[in-house]
Amino acid sequence: MAVFNQRTIFFKIPLTVSIATARMVQDEVDHRTYTEYVVKVKFNGQSWTINQKYKAFCSLHDSLLSQYPSIKFPESSFQFS
Repeated sequence: MAVFNQRTIFFKIPLTVSIATARMVQDEVDHRTYTEYVVKVKFNGQSWTINQKYKAFCSLHDSLLSQYPSIKFPESSFQFS
């Protein structure tokens, strides 16, 4: 019986994540502005578009670094215009 490393299998999943655009949004309640990213996700022939605040990416980044400390994550290729 073969034993597979779960992380190796995980990184073979056909998943594409891209940031379509970024925009500044003003909160309707406290009128503070924040950066919101429009994220496109494609998986297994399906696609989704979601909006996420910059703060969510910071939290995700911290979680990934603590869970997978030996993995070098790709640099961002997103350019602001």
